[in-house]
Amino acid sequence: MRGEVIEVLERNTTELVGRIYFENSVALFEALNRRIDHEMLIQGDPDDLKGGQIAVARVIDQPTLHGLPVVEIKEILGEHLTPELEVEVALRNNDIPFEFPDEVIEAADALPLTIPRGQLKGRVDLRDMDFVTIDGEEARDFDDAIYCEKRTGGGWRLFVAIADVAH
Repeated sequence: MRGEVIEVLERNTTELVGRIYFENSVALFEALNRRIDHEMLIQGDPDDLKGGQIAVARVIDQPTLHGLPVVEIKEILGEHLTPELEVEVALRNNDIPFEFPDEVIEAADALPLTIPRGQLKGRVDLRDMDFVTIDGEEARDFDDAIYCEKRTGGGWRLFVAIADVAH
């Protein structure tokens, strides 16, 4: 069975996070998203831009059969891809909200920083261990994790934890 695309009715990518670079004095943009694999032309004055900067860009013209997509730089996030910036890039690339209304921030700030002793009764507190999530990429929650440590007498000890996210 064969088919061909006749018309694209709707695009789902309107903003991208990526790296600015220059090639023969032409400002280009490389998305930091593995699903986007082509370079893009940057519209506007490139004098304020530096190669290597991490930025948010808005897609102005989508790619065509013979033409590159065109983007407009909306915001410079940083000069280098630091660990903090990697988190922001991941949030933006996966459309995870990172800005919240004031009432949400206030509600989060009102939560206690310590867990009352009574709520720990009957539970094992493993927060001091460096667990790694094992939920798949398509998971709706990230509550399953493992931690493994080498035992002094030989062998390994594996911890499997399932967080009580509803609590």
